[in-house]
Amino acid sequence: MSVNIFKDVTLRRKEILERVNPKNVEMAQGYLKYINISSFKKSTISTKIQMLLHFLDFIHNNLNDKLVTDVTVQEMEDYLLYVSKCGLKPSSIIAKMQVISVFYKYLINQGLTQFNPIYYIQKPHTLETKDNKHYLTSEQIETLKEKLEENGDLTLQVYAFFSLSTAARVTAVSSIRWEQIDFEKRMVYKVKEKFSNYCTLIFSDYVKDLLLKLRAEREHNKINDGGFVFYSPVRFYKDNSIEIRHLGSGTLCDWTHKIGAMVGVPDLTPHDFRRTACNLLLQKGGDIGITSLILHHKSIATTLHNYCNLDDDSFLLQYKDKFGI
Repeated sequence: MSVNIFKDVTLRRKEILERVNPKNVEMAQGYLKYINISSFKKSTISTKIQMLLHFLDFIHNNLNDKLVTDVTVQEMEDYLLYVSKCGLKPSSIIAKMQVISVFYKYLINQGLTQFNPIYYIQKPHTLETKDNKHYLTSEQIETLKEKLEENGDLTLQVYAFFSLSTAARVTAVSSIRWEQIDFEKRMVYKVKEKFSNYCTLIFSDYVKDLLLKLRAEREHNKINDGGFVFYSPVRFYKDNSIEIRHLGSGTLCDWTHKIGAMVGVPDLTPHDFRRTACNLLLQKGGDIGITSLILHHKSIATTLHNYCNLDDDSFLLQYKDKFGI
């Protein structure tokens, strides 16, 4: 197999290429040559390759490494549900669907298949149901504290409770730099949010202590994190060079599954931290308007209908009892 198309892939992507079905790699490479991938911008090339390899890796790990031409509509829906649980926005899922759909159109044109499973898939916003949403209880969070302490992975502990305390989106959490953090005020400034907006995140004293402990540990061990709280050293296959980057949403999604499994929720998603924070604030008598501001929602309706556990009447009872009505 020629490696020209994949000459700039990271070591992690090269490992995917080596383990997935070689016939799928061959079809993917044929597609990339067909669309003249080398004529695109470097960032576009990287994105298209990443999307295809992520799909092939899912097939390898979950579908017995079958041929892409044998993937069914149900299996494609399972894949899209999987990426949605990784915290991807609907727009990102649509972009991924478009790349995969064009890949299948190429396969159809080449006479390799007559079927494009993406064609039958519902829009991303319909993929999530109530069954996919989780709201951790106060008891589960206390258990999580104990489990993470026992686990000994301080970075994992910081990620879990930073996400819960700030109620930030996973894309915001992933790119936090130490220089953005004001420990005295317990705030993180100029955090890039949805639609390229910027916001300020606020965290608890408990999270402050965890962050300081993590920073001290890295300084003591002389770890180069590139200035990121959550970082990943990326090694490139072409010249074996290493670049420090912030963690991607996919890795944080995997971390979240691991965290959720500690309290019996193995399919916990990064967005469930936001839902949990919202629900706990309201259960403790918090104001829906202020809670909406903390979540950086433009509308209170978004907070109420998409982030509150409307099946839980206990906080409504507590709210009424607070005023004796």
